[in-house]
Amino acid sequence: MMLRDAIIQCGGADSSGPWGTLAKVVEGGAMVLGEKAAVAALEEGEDHGLADYKRGLDDLDAQSRVLVSATLIPAQQQTHDRLSALKKRI
Repeated sequence: MMLRDAIIQCGGADSSGPWGTLAKVVEGGAMVLGEKAAVAALEEGEDHGLADYKRGLDDLDAQSRVLVSATLIPAQQQTHDRLSALKKRI
């Protein structure tokens, strides 16, 4: 929500993009895919998000860079780590 609010304040669109759509498909299709495959797909999405955040840091203004590097990247990493641990337990 913090990122969405910051993007909207800068005049950007309110959309989670293709990975948000994938997450919803995986969530809805977990029974078909199986738990491990669903969690693996979500973990891959977190990997993609981390890479996007890190790749784009140099293109951000100072305030946005602080938001992304101090708040969003650590939160994304934590989510990734939790999914990775869950995948290992399944």
